[in-house]
Amino acid sequence: MKKILGLIAVLFLVGVSYAQSNSVYVGGSYTHNGDLPKTVAGAVGVLESNTNIGGVDAGLSAKLFGPVGLTMDLNLSHNGTQNEFLFLAGPELSARFKQSRLFVNAKFGGLHEIQDAKLASIKSLASSGFAYSFGVGGEKYFGKVVGLRTTVDYIYSDQFGASDNNLRVAGGLVFRFGK
Repeated sequence: MKKILGLIAVLFLVGVSYAQSNSVYVGGSYTHNGDLPKTVAGAVGVLESNTNIGGVDAGLSAKLFGPVGLTMDLNLSHNGTQNEFLFLAGPELSARFKQSRLFVNAKFGGLHEIQDAKLASIKSLASSGFAYSFGVGGEKYFGKVVGLRTTVDYIYSDQFGASDNNLRVAGGLVFRFGK
């Protein structure tokens, strides 16, 4: 898993170095975590599923040529009993207008989750696994550099030995530089 994430990071950085223009964003996110199978969630009696979790979302988009680009997404979420860290990167198609940009993307990477446990002998449970997402979004710029960004992503992850289907909405400030 570490080798795959390292390869994704290296390929992304090489792509960004050849990019024609870039944008960096930071904002908040709201994720609805799907249901884990009852056999997994009930195995130790403490894993939460079908919950909501909020956090911080940040990332980078880089235009390579025409409508094709690369995007990277880092997300850290917490809800009192869960901590999730999500790292995703992948291709992005976008349409640019005078003061706005619409995009779709497919990202791949990993997720690390820590959940507080309610068992006397176990304080917390942790799991890392593969994750991917498909998303759509838009950016509206106010001037040449600063704007607002909103996204909606379907996120699949494989953690605690089971698959999890999530829906995330994120938004925040975006800063663009380059052409």
